Amino acid sequence: MAICPECGSKRTKEAHSGFNGKEVFVIVRDRICKECGTEFTPPIPAWAPYLLVIAGCVIVLGIIGFGIGFILSEEVAQFRQPIRLAIFLLVVGSAGAFMTFKGVRMILGKDSGNTVISADDVNSIVNSSTRLKRKLDDRD
Repeated sequence: MAICPECGSKRTKEAHSGFNGKEVFVIVRDRICKECGTEFTPPIPAWAPYLLVIAGCVIVLGIIGFGIGFILSEEVAQFRQPIRLAIFLLVVGSAGAFMTFKGVRMILGKDSGNTVISADDVNSIVNSSTRLKRKLDDRD
């Protein structure tokens, strides 16, 4: 339950500002006090940065382990699309590294943790991935 920093009321509601309600990922949504109308960002739960670091490390280590295991296996010579696998490993590994970096910055107090990724940002990433996939398909 979020508490208003101005009046101390617990009566709050979600604020739909910033990206006009099109947020895709945000750890804690902004709130508006029903008593005094103050818009504020509640603090991030204490467990959130640690969860980001753990999940990010698991993803990065898993990707590294999978990549090394695949390279050392006999299957690599028979695999037809190593570029697609490399792109997948790079994208997923980058997401894990970002999560770890973000969590560490939050633990050190250098980041509030309320970064918003808008729907437009996600659409841009998906469109870039789709164009890259088409180029790879055209090469085959």
